[in-house]
Amino acid sequence: MPKISIIVPVYKVEEFLPRCIDSILSQTFPDFELILVDDGSPDNCGKICDDYAKKDARISVIHQKNSGVSVARNNAVDWTLKNSDSQWLTFIDSDDWIHPRYLELLLSAATDLGVDISVCEYEETAGIAPFPEIENCPFQKMSTEEFYINRNVTAVTPWGKLYKKTCFETVRYPLGRRYEDEATTYRVLFKEPHISYLNEKLYFYFSNPAGFMRSDWSPTRLDAITAHEEQIEFFRKNNYIAALKKVERLLLWYIAAQIEITQKSDNYKSLAPVLKKKLISCIKDFKKDLNLSIKTDTGIYEKAYPLLTRLYWIAVAVLKKLKINRS
Repeated sequence: MPKISIIVPVYKVEEFLPRCIDSILSQTFPDFELILVDDGSPDNCGKICDDYAKKDARISVIHQKNSGVSVARNNAVDWTLKNSDSQWLTFIDSDDWIHPRYLELLLSAATDLGVDISVCEYEETAGIAPFPEIENCPFQKMSTEEFYINRNVTAVTPWGKLYKKTCFETVRYPLGRRYEDEATTYRVLFKEPHISYLNEKLYFYFSNPAGFMRSDWSPTRLDAITAHEEQIEFFRKNNYIAALKKVERLLLWYIAAQIEITQKSDNYKSLAPVLKKKLISCIKDFKKDLNLSIKTDTGIYEKAYPLLTRLYWIAVAVLKKLKINRS
């Protein structure tokens, strides 16, 4: 049986799917199984998956009614736990692709350092470019909290990582919510005190103009607030102080950004006062942890207390002018 299970949720990516699958089948480490989850895609993705499965016995296809990426990932994880004795798993998005040595190097890093999670860097790209030559790929053992607070994208995404399959025995992606990665990845990472980190771009993230992050704003984007609040509760409960401070600040800036967006929207303007109230509450809760002040965190305070912030800076300007005149 294969050593690594590769999980790829598939939905409306027929233009890009072959590129993704071909990059997986070209791995220098061949001892893997590929689980393609057709999430009820209305285009030819289901047929593409089946055609590849006919050509390569390492490929299994799960067809499900359209239920979203969380269900697709969960079903694939359940399938591997039930049907495969693989030891590791990794997630790849169906419009992305990977370096030929992606599996080889992530596995080597994890096994050499004796850890259960291995992480590489990624490159955001709008199209195919030649893979970089890798002569040597140094890796390091890093505390999970150190990794989490010093990385932004890679600390959240499910992809770009190789996990011991046991990491997902009790963790699944939340149903019916956006920002499922923010709600899940930290729970998997912090099961382990250390990870292996490779400062090499082995994962290629496609900047898809049709992706969720580039779609029109909708209230589902507020699911990120819930995810951040869950992280804060987790980090506070488990005494991860550095991670707690990072997420508290991220949440403040995220709410502030959503206030600005909704204030400018005729469709969602009524949400702005609700978000402002939420921001004020969070400032009060986090003020001590983060040493927040109008002076150092002007952008946040401008959204929560616009008049107070404006008066503060007027006063600062007046005092500065008086000081200059006196001198």
